[in-house]
Amino acid sequence: IKGVVTLFGIPYQAKLRFYNSLTGQLIQEMLSDENTGEYMAIFYNNARIDLLVFNPDDLSIRYRAYGPIQPSEYDDLPINL
Repeated sequence: IKGVVTLFGIPYQAKLRFYNSLTGQLIQEMLSDENTGEYMAIFYNNARIDLLVFNPDDLSIRYRAYGPIQPSEYDDLPINL
């Protein structure tokens, strides 16, 4: 799964957490690139995933949650915070 995180259309660094949609288990955590907002997460199976996007250092930014996502079924869309 790859994409770009933006805030008001500007690339933004955010924390992304990927969870197993059925069990709630945290699978992976990463930061989007601070200059481009880009991220890429590689998964070794096609299990459904829930994605949480947030900035733990700026509580004025709302959390965004997406899912369930089936990695093989969707084109990657930009995430706007």
